[in-house]
Amino acid sequence: MACAKILLLETDEDLSSSLTDVLAGDGFQCCVASSAGDALRLLDRGCAPAVAIIDVPEPPGRTAELFQRLRTEERLLKVPVVVLTARDAEPVPGAATVLAKPFTVEEIVEAARASLRAAGRG
Repeated sequence: MACAKILLLETDEDLSSSLTDVLAGDGFQCCVASSAGDALRLLDRGCAPAVAIIDVPEPPGRTAELFQRLRTEERLLKVPVVVLTARDAEPVPGAATVLAKPFTVEEIVEAARASLRAAGRG
């Protein structure tokens, strides 16, 4: 697989570190954010993800603003979004995949791969 860039928003520092290591080992490059505000700043600075993996915290805070940006900014319209949530795996508008906790790092990596394939990028 060619090096695809992932926007990773994960509020848990340990999980974020584990995911980054596994994704990098699988050939992905990560733009890592610990909050929706951080993710928005990464997008402002030119992060051009092929897929976004977004942890939706309780309460969601600025995550709605991040989702809106991913669905309205021209360069981001086709970026598949994998949502990580502590709630039941209910459909999330605009999400390619929703994973409810508990999940494994491998499940997240496979969801990213599947999202890229479905978008014709992997």
